[in-house]
Amino acid sequence: MSILKTLYNLYKASLHPLRVRSLEDYTALGDSLIIKPVLPGWTTPLSDLPAFILSFLAVQTFHEAGHAVAAVCENVDIVSTGVALGFPFIPGAFVALSQQHLSNISLRSHARIICAGAFHNFLLALLLSVVAYVFNGQLYEYVGDYGRAVTSVSKGSELYGYIHPNTIITSIDALTFSVEAPKNEADIDIWDRYLLSPIDQKEIASRPYAWAVDKEAFDSPASNKSCCLAGNLGEPINTAACFIPYQTSSLTSEQACFEPSEVMLQDTTDCRDLDEEKSICVRPHPWSHIVRVGYLGAQNEEESILLQSSKRYMWENLKVSQYTQKHPLLFPDWFVNFFSTITQYIIVLSVTFGLVNMLPIPLLDGSELVQVGLQTSNLRLFHRRLPRDDLIELEVGRTSSQAYKHDSIEKHTTRLLNAFTLSLLVFALGGSVLLQFIDSTV
Repeated sequence: MSILKTLYNLYKASLHPLRVRSLEDYTALGDSLIIKPVLPGWTTPLSDLPAFILSFLAVQTFHEAGHAVAAVCENVDIVSTGVALGFPFIPGAFVALSQQHLSNISLRSHARIICAGAFHNFLLALLLSVVAYVFNGQLYEYVGDYGRAVTSVSKGSELYGYIHPNTIITSIDALTFSVEAPKNEADIDIWDRYLLSPIDQKEIASRPYAWAVDKEAFDSPASNKSCCLAGNLGEPINTAACFIPYQTSSLTSEQACFEPSEVMLQDTTDCRDLDEEKSICVRPHPWSHIVRVGYLGAQNEEESILLQSSKRYMWENLKVSQYTQKHPLLFPDWFVNFFSTITQYIIVLSVTFGLVNMLPIPLLDGSELVQVGLQTSNLRLFHRRLPRDDLIELEVGRTSSQAYKHDSIEKHTTRLLNAFTLSLLVFALGGSVLLQFIDSTV
């Protein structure tokens, strides 16, 4: 399960939409893909390219080492080993075995050597998953019950300098990351759900907390509403920001201007228990782009800060996790992130490399394994029909004809399997890339 979870977490983070759209569209196409290509700069960050290349080289080296170990166990000489540049300039390892020795060993031993590479890939993925599971509790602490740990902040964003890595965010606006937080039917993390989707009545009913202000001050005709004018929304806030009733849409005409710090830095109120004659629950107008971020301070005390940022902008430039480091001073952030990325890529590529290599496609282990299997079946059939010794001279012509026929059947079967498997693979990968392209441009 840990391998599948790693696969899910890796691709889930890499398939976020590139433009604003509804959350239903976001989950319908990207998350429905069964095969999701790992392409640095497209489906994964371009900064992952060095980690991807190192992981690919490590996986392929381990794969070829599996062939080499199995060959030594079967007394087959290793002619050469090394690293070569393949298309498109991706380094890859190789092991060349003695063809003379391979032709002299049994077909079962030959098949064992062929399967050793994929076996070592699966073994590597399993071992790394176990190591990651064991060390996860030693290096990381789960904070998902009460917050989200900041893993990185984009240096070019306006959030840089206000929010720092390893900070534990406990709330956004009136939303708290508690165990009691409502779950989504699609199991989308509450962080993504809140920052990407518009607030609807269902969300309001599930968490009816907001800020209470004096109703008379809100409804007063003499109150200044200039900050709520269409031309002023989204402008840098100096003294006042536009607020609307919590249970209304952004198109409502009920609006009022308040000092953000006087409203949003106060404790939130359960709007169901509010005296509606004296107070009213409000939230900032979505176009005002004000976000209240609650976090744990140096002494684990609750602190808050107001940021002028859209929720979408915050989601794009602030990366969070449900785990935080236990020893941030011992292991630098860059080391942990790089090691984690390398581990995830090795696990994913090991499973992928092992599965793909066992497909009956030319130049892959699976095609050679099919040939060995067909040779085994043909050899058994050939020996069954071999004539008696006293009839060899009379039957030599028919025997040669049967051998040629079996060889022809073997070649045709191999070609059909290769063509069929290659067609399925091209269809699956091509469709996946096409859907990914559509998902990133819609």
